[in-house]
Order: sequence, then structure tokens, then C-alpha cells
Amino acid sequence: MLRNRVKGLIGRTRQDFEVDLLNRVTVNPRLFNDYLRQNTRNKDPIPLLRTTERIDHTEDGAKDEHLSEFFRDKQLAKVEVESGVPQGSVLGPILFIVYINDCANEMDCDIAMFANYLKLWRVIQKAADKENLQANLNQLQKWSNDWLLPFNESKCNIIRVRNSNPLNRTVYRLNGIPFKKVGAQKDLGFWTMPSFKPSLHCAKVAKSPMSIPYLVKRAFSAFTTDCFAKVFGTFVWPQLESAVKA
Repeated sequence: MLRNRVKGLIGRTRQDFEVDLLNRVTVNPRLFNDYLRQNTRNKDPIPLLRTTERIDHTEDGAKDEHLSEFFRDKQLAKVEVESGVPQGSVLGPILFIVYINDCANEMDCDIAMFANYLKLWRVIQKAADKENLQANLNQLQKWSNDWLLPFNESKCNIIRVRNSNPLNRTVYRLNGIPFKKVGAQKDLGFWTMPSFKPSLHCAKVAKSPMSIPYLVKRAFSAFTTDCFAKVFGTFVWPQLESAVKA
């Protein structure tokens, strides 16, 4: 009977509690069920059920009026959010960018950020340039310690351009861990080499799609010219086009 009474009070579906022209409160059924489940989960008596059972069911409108008064006191109001955890895949990336966006404010070298990737570079012409780059790394580590957001030093690498400069052999460190020198680094799907030649990237891009025709040939007893054209145009050619990541 209580369920039927509540349904009688529920008008048009709303995302929140509201008071209609008849001074009655309409409520979203989902919010009402969530409220009941929450009180049951916390092992607290459900005040709505406890108090409404005391009302005489023969009194016309008595229970309806009580439900209206109950929900009128439970309307949501605007309050200041003091703390909370972002939920969902919509706010998460946005708030993460806002959270880490100031890590480069104190840097005086060239820097680029993309999501949780960070790149620093500087032209090394003298010893002061080498010291400046290490100082920027120290500043980055200080920001990490202040905001309790540690970096993954195992994924931090250094790639040098023009190895003929002896100053480029300096070992740079983050949190006391030296950077690993690499001959090629994958950045946003593109392989970068010290010579800036795209040969390595092109080789890796072409390696995977060129094996597809052989796999298809092993799966079919007859591999005609028409079949090869369809397979190549569908699975191979799109992966060999310009600006394809490896």
C-alpha cells in the first residue's frame, strides 16, 4: 500500500526533488529507492516506513500529506563541496590535466605535455646549459614530492641529437635515478631517432601489414588475384598510409 501511495505522489519524472503547483512533492523513483537502500545498508531504521505505518490508513490524504512533508524537508539544496573524488571517464581526464598543468610553471627550458607524458629538451652548447637542464629536472622532482604524484623513473629515457658534442654524455637524473640512454624513442605513436630519419618508423609500420597477406593465404586454399586485391585494400593499404602510428 505504501508503494501505491508513493506512486500516486510521483508525477513527471525529474532529476531532483521539486514542489509542484499543488504544493506536493514529486520525486524520481530511482532517488527514492536509493534513499531506502542507503538507510537499509547503514542498518538504520527507515524513518519514512516507520512513521507512515503509524498513520491511520482510513484517513483520506493523511499518508499523502505526511509523505509530502517528509520529502519537502529532504529537498536537495546548493552546498559548497569541500572534498570529493571525481567519478566517471568524463571528469577524470579533465581534472587530471588541471591537477598536473602547473608542473611546468617553474621550468625555464622547452617543455611539452600531452596527458601524462612530459618532454623536456634543451640545446647543450656549454656547461651552463647542462646544469640548467638538471636544475629543471630537480624542480620537476620537487613538484612531484610536494603534490605526492611520483614519476615512473623506469620509463624516463633520454635521446641525444648529434652525439659528437662531448657535453651530451652527461648523465641526467630524476629522484636520484639516472636516465637510460636510448637510440630511438616512441612518442605518441611515432618513433624518433637522433638523426630524425623516419626509416625506423616506416620499417615498423610496414612490418605488421605486410604479414597479413601470408596469414590470409594460409587460411584459404585458393588465393586469387581478386582476393588479394580485396585483402590488400582492406587490411594492408590503410596501415601504410601517411601519418600512421607504429
